[in-house]
Amino acid sequence: MSYTFEICANGIDSAINAMQAGAARIELCSDLVEGGITPSYGTIKRTVELVSSSLVVHVLIRPRGGDFLYSEDEIAIICDDIATARDLGVDGVVIGALKEDGSLDVKAMERMIKSASDLSVTCHRAFDMCKDAYAAIDVLKDLGVNRVLSSGQKPNALEGAINLKNFAEYAGSSLVFMAGAGINKGNIAFIRNSSGLNEFHLSGKSKVLSAMNFKNEELSMSSSHVVIDEYARDVSSVQIIKDVMGALN
Repeated sequence: MSYTFEICANGIDSAINAMQAGAARIELCSDLVEGGITPSYGTIKRTVELVSSSLVVHVLIRPRGGDFLYSEDEIAIICDDIATARDLGVDGVVIGALKEDGSLDVKAMERMIKSASDLSVTCHRAFDMCKDAYAAIDVLKDLGVNRVLSSGQKPNALEGAINLKNFAEYAGSSLVFMAGAGINKGNIAFIRNSSGLNEFHLSGKSKVLSAMNFKNEELSMSSSHVVIDEYARDVSSVQIIKDVMGALN
């Protein structure tokens, strides 16, 4: 059995580590604390230059954290960011938008897909926030979306494995479901066996300590309402990715 592993890469270091671990694809993003937002122009450009010959590069296009109900200005930003990513040579984009009633915003997504042109299109976990998953699947198929990243509308893919199985069976072969959220070497076999899916999304991250010798402990660059260790950051780990892949392969 052949499996596809997509790494949620939160920067150039994670993208390089995903390549070295032998992953098939990355979802390039930034700010995992917010659930991922659009990476910078420079990050996309450099990533494509360094890893696109070895793995498929998809880019998350999400202008902010929070919900997926976007204003007209935000939709315009999303479409411009899609066009920029396309021009920089990415293989696909990861998008999604909702209406107030919890249904997919079809008009907004049509505009996004038009901006994507011939790129592969994945619907991100806005799908998991939909009111009616099966109605959303019908819409995504009509829109020609290639893939859905989902935890099965549960907090993680382990809890949502049965839902993922049902969603994938309902979608059929024209829309690929990819399991994501909380996947690790200890649960991926169960998720695979329960869901029947062949594509998996994970960050495989670990803490990397800062190389700074001097640390000013008197102040912080982050909000006073959020406690962040500014001398450590999450980076996708070659070994963790290999361990997860090895649990199936």
